Amino acid sequence: MQSILRIFFIAILFTATFQLSAQQTSIQQATVQSLSPASLSEPSGFLKKFMLHDDVTTFYLMPGDEVFGKSASGAWEKQGIKMAPPRGYETVFSFMLKLDHITYGVDKEGNLWQRNGPFKEIIGRTM
Repeated sequence: MQSILRIFFIAILFTATFQLSAQQTSIQQATVQSLSPASLSEPSGFLKKFMLHDDVTTFYLMPGDEVFGKSASGAWEKQGIKMAPPRGYETVFSFMLKLDHITYGVDKEGNLWQRNGPFKEIIGRTM
């Protein structure tokens, strides 16, 4: 009789441990999905993504021609606007990104050009 109780007790422990492990795995998966990098690293509703070749700096074109980026605190904030290319550059650039500190030209292939003199350097790509 004791051996039957012992087997029954071991079976109950095994089942409880297995169920607890399955619940923990389910909770961990849900947490990972809700905190995925894409959900944390991109604002919702963006139209275009601009990645600089430094693999750190990313800007997003939002509805209303606003350009958003991350502030020093990590919050999304407006950092500039999309505008038409200046006279003489209409055939070179599709549009410009005018930020507080710099202007980028975006060409027909989606390359970002930094205003360093006459836009000589490709520094990023449109995604």
